[in-house]
Amino acid sequence: MRAILIDPFERTVEEIDVPNSDVETIKAKIGAPYFDIARMGSTVIGFVDDQGLCRKGQRFWHFDHPGGGVLMAGRCLIMSVDEEGETVGLDIRATLAHTKRYVEFLGNGEEAEGQILAGLLKRPNITLNGDLIWEWSPEKQVL
Repeated sequence: MRAILIDPFERTVEEIDVPNSDVETIKAKIGAPYFDIARMGSTVIGFVDDQGLCRKGQRFWHFDHPGGGVLMAGRCLIMSVDEEGETVGLDIRATLAHTKRYVEFLGNGEEAEGQILAGLLKRPNITLNGDLIWEWSPEKQVL
């Protein structure tokens, strides 16, 4: 199955082939015990480390897509979803060159924080019923 792997540790964005989209394959490719799914386009999703923003030694990157940019942490495996919501190989329209245009590697948490303080990125947060319940900072990298 065709996929794209974003690796902020190596600062690479490359097309790869994955045997399938099962849980163990995804965890192995992103190097994380848990993952979350980030919507990256109408039929494009990215599997990311669910605890990435909280891990020490993490590397950060910014995904600046037309729908709005977002701070990401750790590796990301990009694939597609079909009409039934099943994960499938990456749609041929999602090219490597197209993906590279939207990725900016930032480095460690302090570098990401500098971009936030300069007003270049939004600070990741979680709200519930309009109330802020969590907000990222480099000090919260504790795992």
